[in-house]
Amino acid sequence: MRWWRGTSAKRNRDLDKEVQSHIEMAVEDRIDHGAPGSIPRGKGTGVEMPGWAWMSRLAGDMRYALRQLSNSRGFAATAILTLALAIGANSAIFTLVHAILLRELPFKEPSRVFSVENASAVGLGFDARLENYTASFNAAARSFKTIQEAAMYSSSGVNADLAAGIAQRLKATETSAEFLKVLGVTPDLGRGFMPEEDVPGKDHVVLISDRLWRDALHADPAILGKTVKINGFDFAIVGVLPPHMDFPAHTDLWTPTIFDEHTSLREAGAFFTSVIVRGRENVPADTIRAEFRSRVAPGQEQNGRARTSSENEKPVLTPIAAELTKSIRSSLLMLTAAVSFVLLIACVNVACLFLVRTAERRNEFAVRAALGAGRGRLIQQQLVESTFVALAGGALGVFIARSVLHLLYVFRPAALNSFQRPAIDTAVLAFTAAIAIFTGLTFGIVPAWLAGHEDPAGVLKSGVWRTSARGSRLRKVLVAAEMGIAFVLLVGAGLLLRTLANMDRVPLGYNVKGILSFSVSLHGEPYVSKDASTPAVGIFYSTLLDRLAHIPGVNATAAVSSLPLDTRADMLLPVTAGSANQTPVAASPRFASSGYFGTMGIPFIAGRDFSLHDNGASPKVVIVTRDLAEKLWPGQSPIGRQMHCLWYCKPAPTVVGVVSSNRRFGPRGEVLPEYYMPYTQQDWEFMTFVLRAQGNPAMLIPSVRRAVAAVDSTQPIYDIETMQQRLDDNESLVRFELFALGVFAFLAVLLVSIGLYGVISYTVTQRRREIGLRIALGAQRTTILIAIVREGALIALAGTVLGLGSSLALMKLLTAVLFGVTAHDSITLGAASMLFLAIAIFASYLPAHRAASIDPALTLRSE
Repeated sequence: MRWWRGTSAKRNRDLDKEVQSHIEMAVEDRIDHGAPGSIPRGKGTGVEMPGWAWMSRLAGDMRYALRQLSNSRGFAATAILTLALAIGANSAIFTLVHAILLRELPFKEPSRVFSVENASAVGLGFDARLENYTASFNAAARSFKTIQEAAMYSSSGVNADLAAGIAQRLKATETSAEFLKVLGVTPDLGRGFMPEEDVPGKDHVVLISDRLWRDALHADPAILGKTVKINGFDFAIVGVLPPHMDFPAHTDLWTPTIFDEHTSLREAGAFFTSVIVRGRENVPADTIRAEFRSRVAPGQEQNGRARTSSENEKPVLTPIAAELTKSIRSSLLMLTAAVSFVLLIACVNVACLFLVRTAERRNEFAVRAALGAGRGRLIQQQLVESTFVALAGGALGVFIARSVLHLLYVFRPAALNSFQRPAIDTAVLAFTAAIAIFTGLTFGIVPAWLAGHEDPAGVLKSGVWRTSARGSRLRKVLVAAEMGIAFVLLVGAGLLLRTLANMDRVPLGYNVKGILSFSVSLHGEPYVSKDASTPAVGIFYSTLLDRLAHIPGVNATAAVSSLPLDTRADMLLPVTAGSANQTPVAASPRFASSGYFGTMGIPFIAGRDFSLHDNGASPKVVIVTRDLAEKLWPGQSPIGRQMHCLWYCKPAPTVVGVVSSNRRFGPRGEVLPEYYMPYTQQDWEFMTFVLRAQGNPAMLIPSVRRAVAAVDSTQPIYDIETMQQRLDDNESLVRFELFALGVFAFLAVLLVSIGLYGVISYTVTQRRREIGLRIALGAQRTTILIAIVREGALIALAGTVLGLGSSLALMKLLTAVLFGVTAHDSITLGAASMLFLAIAIFASYLPAHRAASIDPALTLRSE
């Protein structure tokens, strides 16, 4: 009894508050329309001054919205959670976009800085035949009227001894003297490079990163002038670059360009240079591009070479911001579109919830309108409520964004490693707040408009609330639209899934299972003397291979100069069979140990492997890939024939074996002609070692480090990883896109299922009397169930048709990503259509079953 009295008292208090709230709003509405505030307002309430009326109304609407939402906790929780998931996903992707695509570059006027592809076509590329490349490059740069400065750069790993006597692996970038001027960067300490330091012999100066200065050199203020060893050569520190200078990404050291092969910082002396230019002030980018393209007109020459007119070899200028983000830009833009679709679906779902809520509150709106509330006031109150829900969803979405961002970085592609990991900052919070407010207004405007256009007389006369046919049709249209959007996401995820499956089926020509790889680059004493390699290089390799072979669990060991799936640039050199009239074939040279092909699982087609007898005292030998053999000796056996090439082939080596071709750049990469020579016949300071293990190859890492240290503890090892990790990194961008798009597609399908279920359930609720009457008149329950399921299927069919049309148009954007499947793949489109039909049947069955189970006697009695 006491419990009943407490409950009754609480109900009375809630009713008093509700009535008082309606009275207060009615008074404010009458005042707005110029009528006297004659309705009692309650204790302590007065009439506000007209200037503050809008603030008073807004505060009242906010209090009323909070009260209404607190009384409908289930509705509020559903709407807020739906929006939080969508807004959180959008905030997470925006965090990446803001940190990578929208970031302000740490350069002076970055819009004037361009990266130049195919710069050699206009005299700005490296040419080994030039005696003075620096002078040629600078002369060509000065001849341009539209650019202010030009510079080249090339990055590579180096062995750097900073002070402790133990070298560590760092990233170095060789640059020309104008490099910092092009970027507009000034050292925090010291100076940049001088023009005369581009000359070999005067080039042993270095700039260091702020990160290296603080972490490894303890922020020594007297660091200028001190010496560090880089690849065995002494370099004097002349400057420390500012913290924001990280171009190219993760560079620790910057040195002037060195052009003689043996002292080059580039591994093995391979020259792969990139060029950047700064346009003159107030010169449009199109004008700069036009001058570059005009320099390659047919028939003209530069440096004694005919210029090319091929479109593929003409210079291409790309803004530096786009160049730095080209590896990840398309993926981020695709994910931005995907999460925008998810947000749109969430808006539609919540709009449907608000439409239902508006229908249920028709009596309330009619009473308020009868008491004098204008349409504008009713619309405003509804928009305040919807904005409250959206802001609450946005606040929760910030926490969800943190989790989503963490999850995305767990599956991040290798391309993201070039950028600092972003965090949710003020800009992201501002974006979240803005998108929450926009979302609240978007999904609230239609229900608010319907609430403001009710006929109070008709509603009050009926005595019960009924949803209008217009509102019912609108909900079905909205659900069909969101199903169309979700269909697009599902098709995109399906195409990426098929792409990944196709990539996994491509034969690589080698076996990545069970292999551990690591690299060593030998520099300094005793491996280099007077700028030339010594016999110590070969002794190091043979000794290390022997130690690696004796590690427990190792089945095979080998070494090669360039491993498949290596991310470093590759050389292509002209190769011929010795015939004077034969067109040279571009092929990549490799240096390997005996047993390399067996360790990597590369099958022999003809001939033999390298042996211990293939040394510096014996005739030179070479093993070629099948595609190179077919191009040099079509229809003939290459075994015993001599091959001629530009470098490393004097005297011409004899072909002793033919191996299968391989896709060294992964499933998407082309098959390149290759030729292998034994490292025992050619000095080569950089090698990658491979070990085939019985079990998990990663378990061998500690033993490998001990083996290398036992041979020479001063030589650092790097890039130590399994071949499976290399392959995963190669495919990481597609996997990342598939994971992210798959998650968003799943979320979209889940929201669509809930939306369809809600619409059908509400339809059944509204038609209870009709269904009960039909059953009472003899309608079969199976007929009722089929009719309700058919209604859901028709909505899904409309959404599928809309989604098919949209997919045919939008999936063309994925063409560059797809592999082995077209953007209009019928299997994927058919599977998505069948899945949506199944979802529609499942989402409709439960309310349909409930409708078929209606007791007509109880239903008609309640009516």
